[in-house]
Amino acid sequence: MNAYKALSLSALTLGLVAFSGLARADEASTAPQPPPAPPASGAAAAPSATNTPAPRHRRPYSLPELTQKLGLSPEQQAKVGSIIDSAKSQAKAVRADTTLSKEDRRAKMVEIMRTARDQIRADLTLDQQAQFDTLPRPGGGQGAPPANPPAN
Repeated sequence: MNAYKALSLSALTLGLVAFSGLARADEASTAPQPPPAPPASGAAAAPSATNTPAPRHRRPYSLPELTQKLGLSPEQQAKVGSIIDSAKSQAKAVRADTTLSKEDRRAKMVEIMRTARDQIRADLTLDQQAQFDTLPRPGGGQGAPPANPPAN
């Protein structure tokens, strides 16, 4: 009788394991699926209400971050610090301007960050510029050299 109980218990355990695997597979097939990716075409798809929100943007540059990553001299730190402070105050003014549409506000913010980046880059040595170009850009873009790099 002990062998019969052991065999029954083993069969029952094996059945439960198999059933739980089927139940999990069934749950996975009925779970909500993410929407399919848009077709890869050259034209951008029109925005819709079902689109997920855009990814959060990278924070603006900070003087300690740039000093550490680029090895800024004290003179460069003073110049870059004033550029960053100016960009922050301009961005604060744009955020406070309720007369601008969301698109206009975004365009102004992009222009402020682009101008600040170009000004910072102009105050760097060639080696520092090469390192700076590899840093992620504020706003989420990957760093890349400007189209027309300023001559030093």
